[in-house]
Amino acid sequence: MTPKEAMIHQINNLQGKPLKQKCEHILTYFGIPIVAILAVLVFVVSNVVSYSLKKETVLNITCINSLADTDHVQVYVSDFAKYAGIDLDNSEVNLLTNYYLTPSDPMASYDTAQVILAQIVARTIDIMAADTDTVMEYAYQEAFMDLRTVLSPEQQEKYAEHFLYMDYALLPEMQSLEKIPTAFPNPTEPTAMREPIPVALLLPSTGEFSNLCFANQFDGVAVGIIANAENLSNAILFVDYIME
Repeated sequence: MTPKEAMIHQINNLQGKPLKQKCEHILTYFGIPIVAILAVLVFVVSNVVSYSLKKETVLNITCINSLADTDHVQVYVSDFAKYAGIDLDNSEVNLLTNYYLTPSDPMASYDTAQVILAQIVARTIDIMAADTDTVMEYAYQEAFMDLRTVLSPEQQEKYAEHFLYMDYALLPEMQSLEKIPTAFPNPTEPTAMREPIPVALLLPSTGEFSNLCFANQFDGVAVGIIANAENLSNAILFVDYIME
């Protein structure tokens, strides 16, 4: 087996594995803490850029499989900054739209997934936005916060009809199978779940953010707040902004 064939074999072994299982497999196969190295590199690069610009990063948003135009993204970021009272002369809001997960290209998707994983470890993602299926796949890997713990009672009431739920009771079963299911319970039907937890928000189909970043290419676009978000207060402000 050639090195390339061996690499593809290892990638195939990772398909469908939970986030924690992927980390363990990578560490075992490569014999070095590659995820930790990636996380350090992401952290260092992020801080070097911020330092060179003398700006503090106050929010990191990652969009997966986005079709956004860079110029329009910058206008949107500027509008959000005005809404949130963020001075972009001294602070940085990053809205990244260059991540793609495509089943037709497992090698590229593998690389992208590892970069995203490293950024989560390095706490350089606060908000993830993607099609509903991708968001729910990450939800069942415990990537997102329970929205009940971060949103006010008023916000929870306001956004209740947009909540997407995961069934937390399925996690032990998934861990015993050591595999991510190919299908999840309907995230809009919490009454059919044993232990429903709101982990994401389904965005209005006519919303500016959905149109800007995803150009109506999906039936549904969702956002979740990453479980270890560094900039939580601004992440919550961003949720308010995109839900208006």
